[in-house]
Amino acid sequence: MTDVNEFRKKYDYCQDGVEDKIMEFFKQYHFEYYAEAIRIHQEAHGDGSIEPSPGELLGAFSEADKEELFFEIVKNWFHATVPEDYK
Repeated sequence: MTDVNEFRKKYDYCQDGVEDKIMEFFKQYHFEYYAEAIRIHQEAHGDGSIEPSPGELLGAFSEADKEELFFEIVKNWFHATVPEDYK
């Protein structure tokens, strides 16, 4: 298992500007996990908001025992989106 803190030092998917883009990517290409993240968010907050956080999205992958897939997708997204930073 990838250490979340070490992973986020290199691939900070919660930084300003990146969070919205990566969440939109998951919403578009991995909606089944995004929808589960919405459920997790609503259970935790009950505020009617449907915008999950990256942490809730990771939780959705974790519940499906696919945590490593989440990290692989995020890593690949960074390499494809800003390849000059990850050579």
